Amino acid sequence: MSKSITLILFFTCAFTNIVWAQVNYVLNPSFEAYRKCPSRYDQISFANYWSGIDTNWIPDSGVPAYLYCLPDYCNSCSDNVRCRVPNNLTFNQFPRTGNGMAQVCMFFNEYVSVPENRDYLQGRLRHNLTEGILYCISFFVNFEGMEGTMPLSGYAIDHIGAYLDNGAIDIDTGLSCTLPKPSLMPQVYTTSIITDTVNWTKIQGNFIATGTEKFITIGNFFDKSHTNFVLHTTDTLDYPFSAYLIDDVSVIASDEVAHAGADVGIGRGDSVHIGTFEEGMPCTWYVAGSSVPIGYSGGLWVRPDTNTIYVVELDLCGNVTRDSVQVTVWPTGIKPLADALAAITITPNPAHCAIKLAGAKDCNVVITDMVGREVLHTTATTAHEAIDISGIAPGLYMAQVVMPNGGRKLIRLAIQ
Repeated sequence: MSKSITLILFFTCAFTNIVWAQVNYVLNPSFEAYRKCPSRYDQISFANYWSGIDTNWIPDSGVPAYLYCLPDYCNSCSDNVRCRVPNNLTFNQFPRTGNGMAQVCMFFNEYVSVPENRDYLQGRLRHNLTEGILYCISFFVNFEGMEGTMPLSGYAIDHIGAYLDNGAIDIDTGLSCTLPKPSLMPQVYTTSIITDTVNWTKIQGNFIATGTEKFITIGNFFDKSHTNFVLHTTDTLDYPFSAYLIDDVSVIASDEVAHAGADVGIGRGDSVHIGTFEEGMPCTWYVAGSSVPIGYSGGLWVRPDTNTIYVVELDLCGNVTRDSVQVTVWPTGIKPLADALAAITITPNPAHCAIKLAGAKDCNVVITDMVGREVLHTTATTAHEAIDISGIAPGLYMAQVVMPNGGRKLIRLAIQ
């Protein structure tokens, strides 16, 4: 029987003043959300908020998609050998997290008929970045060298980077979008040739925003004379490409810190989510005392058999912070505790100036924003406690009600 109960309420778009607190500004950073499962190459637009940089291309127009800088969308939902995960025609690799990732041609040796053919992967940010703020850009790449049925990449390269702008890069038509972009200097790029076909390699760097950035574009912007490469196969006539898998893209304010969440108790055999629900984070999770990673991203589901402490490490361009959370495991069959948790309610919800907390006498009450920052901490002294929330900004929050015996209930709370 579960001892941790989460009450989730959904609201319509009528509440336009609700502000969603976020850490990662990239939408769909791990390519998990999609409108259709991919069935062939060139379908990156099936992943929500992602595209190539020539959005004028019309599918099934008779014009080859490779002329329009379209990366590929790969997901475990596909049964097509060209875009399925992990056993693909050109790779044998799982995503860094989740089920989806992108495949991008970063380089194409110009001696063949289509000179400099390459893809550019463009994603949207939640909103414009803030001028003068230092941000850390991170994304992870894996070289498509030899694990699939055919070795797609004849070359491994450097100068893979990310360029942030207001969307002006998406003005190309026809062959021009396949060309290098030497006039555009990516805010972050690697000077190391990436050859690892097994592990995910992190590309990361800081930059100060101008306030106009709304899109992130990933690719190789440098021309051939400024791109260093090594041969990966002698058959470069059939495989003149350099292709890489991309996953977990993030743009995060550099002063953010790791957040593992509040300590929680569960019944033996139950699962609980720890950390945040942010995807695409440059995080690594461990069991305390071990150096073996157990997960990545902002949070994960765990199911320990005994009391366990978990540690999350967040690396923002060398600024490494850590946080821990303890999961206490209770014996099974404690029905009175579950009944007590079920009796705890918050009304009204959405709320404006005050809330009434019922069934929580002597419980600690902590209200945090959606990335775990505490905005209120109090103790309920009566069975029907009135709590003033007039000092909290409108938005979506989590109310954590912690009982004296360690039981905890999470209630998603909207404040207008």
